Amino acid sequence: MAMSSAIWIVLLDTSSSMEEGFSTSSGAGGNPLSETGAWAKKIDAAKEILLRQVSSLRAQDIAVIQFTDTADKIFHGTRDSLLTNTRLITALEANGSTSIAAALDSVTSDRAFEVYRSLSVLLLTDGQSDLDEATRAANDLISKYPFARIDSIVIDETDEGRAVAEAVSIN
Repeated sequence: MAMSSAIWIVLLDTSSSMEEGFSTSSGAGGNPLSETGAWAKKIDAAKEILLRQVSSLRAQDIAVIQFTDTADKIFHGTRDSLLTNTRLITALEANGSTSIAAALDSVTSDRAFEVYRSLSVLLLTDGQSDLDEATRAANDLISKYPFARIDSIVIDETDEGRAVAEAVSIN
């Protein structure tokens, strides 16, 4: 099978903590890994950021994986296909517990991603997850795809959330 060039994989935290409002009214001192704003709930911020990030990309393949304590790939296709069907994202609701490890492990185990030369993974989360398991899963992903990068945007940053985001962000 011929290798495809690149894919951008968004891991969207849809756990119940994302249903909550923001704990702070201002951003985390301009930290580029943190996002706060005029949204009522963290999940609303994450969905808007996801669509804003996708619309700014050049045409390429995109995958979106929503996760709680399990992960579910809800989209895999072109940027334009996702942008013409934004309801896939806007209709998502938050509930359940959080496992960033489950989201990262789903990328590692999904054979559909093996045809790409380059993987860019973006984690959108409040970071309320198990640090050790998330770190293990990030390292497993990079072991399988040494050319991959993992970036994080923390919604409503906390010290715990920032620590998890820093541990799994590998680029």
